[in-house]
Amino acid sequence: MSNQQKFLFTQFAQFAPLALLALSLGGCMTVRTAQFPGYDYDTVFKAAVAGACEQKKLIVFESDKDKGIVNAQTHGVWGGALIPIVVSGKGTNSPQISITMGGANNPWPDRVISGIKQKVGEKPAGKTSELKRGGRDDLDFEREKLELEKEKLKLEREKLKLEKEKQNLKK
Repeated sequence: MSNQQKFLFTQFAQFAPLALLALSLGGCMTVRTAQFPGYDYDTVFKAAVAGACEQKKLIVFESDKDKGIVNAQTHGVWGGALIPIVVSGKGTNSPQISITMGGANNPWPDRVISGIKQKVGEKPAGKTSELKRGGRDDLDFEREKLELEKEKLKLEREKLKLEKEKQNLKK
């Protein structure tokens, strides 16, 4: 690489972040919203986190279910842009996701919302406690888990009893 090429590259590397900052603060904003009628808030919030995490060039660094905020950030060559995902509609049957980013016609809000829609589409509509797991609801699953724990404890008791008898026979 010649000295002139190195100089141009360093000039570009110095001014590119400033240009991005100017674009993002310049007043042009991209706002995208999506509604999820028939889904509960918990399902949509979990899908928002999972959908943002699924994007390869995003890092989710904060999520607060009570406030309805998922903060993600881009990384890579043009990284550093904050993507605040706001989930609203807690307590209603129609939660909504809203993403506002700097820049005119920014593609990131659309990418993130499509990932969230895909994640929400993988889960059936309804309350989180009513979600099916392999054809069984959560209560049946928990009940089965408790039964298995009982069986495990019973077997451990029997094992201890046998070991105690074994020790008594050695004496």
